Amino acid sequence: MLAIGVHLLISKGLLKVLDKARELDINVIQIFIRNPRGYAKKILDPDEVKDFILRRKKYNINPLVVHGSYLLNIASSSSEVKNKSIATIIDDLRLSSEVAAEYYVLHFGSNKDRDRGLDVMRKSLKTILKKTDTKPLILLENTAGEGNKLGWRVDDFKIVFEDVGRNLGVCLDSAHLFSSGVDLTKKRDLDKFLKDFDRALGVDKIKLLHVNDSSTPCCSKKDRHAHIGEGFIKREGISNFINHPKLRDIPMILETPKNKERDDIENLNKVKYLKSKGRF
Repeated sequence: MLAIGVHLLISKGLLKVLDKARELDINVIQIFIRNPRGYAKKILDPDEVKDFILRRKKYNINPLVVHGSYLLNIASSSSEVKNKSIATIIDDLRLSSEVAAEYYVLHFGSNKDRDRGLDVMRKSLKTILKKTDTKPLILLENTAGEGNKLGWRVDDFKIVFEDVGRNLGVCLDSAHLFSSGVDLTKKRDLDKFLKDFDRALGVDKIKLLHVNDSSTPCCSKKDRHAHIGEGFIKREGISNFINHPKLRDIPMILETPKNKERDDIENLNKVKYLKSKGRF
């Protein structure tokens, strides 16, 4: 069965998210468990959570993905920022466990000093994992390489995974990959990246795909998502990404723009069509 979904908001409640999922005919959901631009604690209603878990099972939605806040930076040289981020992630993982989420997606942090930043991030993850269990699984997401952001090189993943790899997974974002320098319109470029990744970590670490087109060219180092087939990756590049033999069975989440009511439906239909063709 095709595992595909979109990012949905919980502002109207967890149960409304399930209603929307059924309306869109999707079986994978990604949500923010708190305000993505704040640190304020979130308290979930126990009765709503119980009902959510039961209905989600009934509706066959799997996996459930929680995405970390945009403010988090566990690679920061600032102890205040780093410690605040660690505390927020630990609380996020508690909330994610309450709603029985399978995955928690976390962006790599940023640091002007790459080596120091990766070391800080590795130690931060070890701290987080010591204070939580391994459910949900933390998925580190590749970045476009904007500014001082880490996580756009395969070596960045290798370094961070060295001590904590068995408790981590990866979320691979098509727009970020393209903007960081992997031209998805060329099969050989994607092949090379995945071979390098496999040697460094193992492609079995990739548990989730974020499927997005890019409104900026390859190697731009800019994180700008676009509707499927309407950016520089084009339908050909998206097809290469989702139909690659090493990626084609991995659940997908679309994080495409939501400018009008039908945007999600149109983007989902495009990806479903490309999957049905199954070309690589």
